[in-house]
Amino acid sequence: GLMYGPREMRLYPNGRFASHVLGGTRFNNQSARSADMIGNAGIEATFNDFLSDRNRNGEALQLSLDLTVQAAVENILGGAMGLMKAKGATGVVLDVTTGEIISMVSLPDFDPNNRPKMIEGSEAADSPLFNRAVQGVYELGSTFKVFTAAKALDLGIVDPHTELEFDSKMKINGVLVKDDHYKGPKLSISDIISESSNVGTAILATKVGRDNQIRILKDLGLLEPTELELVEAKGVNPLRPQKWTDMSTITISFGYGLAVSPLHLAVAYASLVNGGYKVT
Repeated sequence: GLMYGPREMRLYPNGRFASHVLGGTRFNNQSARSADMIGNAGIEATFNDFLSDRNRNGEALQLSLDLTVQAAVENILGGAMGLMKAKGATGVVLDVTTGEIISMVSLPDFDPNNRPKMIEGSEAADSPLFNRAVQGVYELGSTFKVFTAAKALDLGIVDPHTELEFDSKMKINGVLVKDDHYKGPKLSISDIISESSNVGTAILATKVGRDNQIRILKDLGLLEPTELELVEAKGVNPLRPQKWTDMSTITISFGYGLAVSPLHLAVAYASLVNGGYKVT
């Protein structure tokens, strides 16, 4: 004989759109009489209890994404990725006051209606399931220079108009640092940032010092996992030096030697531009 039991299905009518945020589902308990679903990635996993609670009668779970912005970021990143023949691309748009994620895109993406499987033995980052915005950690280079300047200003060591004098190439704390686009011999702190001077930033880092550098990076959340409501973000720790030396202080001041996710960077920048308030 044949027995028919209820089986729920989750459909994603927009296909790949915001796939890394949504995540996906899989069948959980299955029997001849029924089968139910469970979230296994993204928002689906984080809010599985909410979404599977039958007492809520299908109550909607509202996210902070702005779908228009999300679509624009996906299109722009997709075009740039093709132009540069890049392996992947990612972008985060964040409300600096509330901490809400307005857009989060990771490419390549996937269709949650037909969620791909991980290939055994392959690198996680080679899978389209990999969310580069939260799972990928990278040395983010010159974007880190503002943290050095911010701490120097915070300590009162300099003001935006303070000038530093330096050469195009200098050895600082044992590290040979050079500027590819040298604008010296004197630059104000503001100009060191706007001209993205490695040497100027390194000199500033020696004035800030190792302990103060660690303190601001910790205060800005750059040394621990983010608090984003995606299961993929929870275990992603920045890669920091085992021993934070004076040499580390120099290289980290201009973004090398500490690897963080793009989301870490967005959250840290929010505190710098919203009046100094840390958002989660």
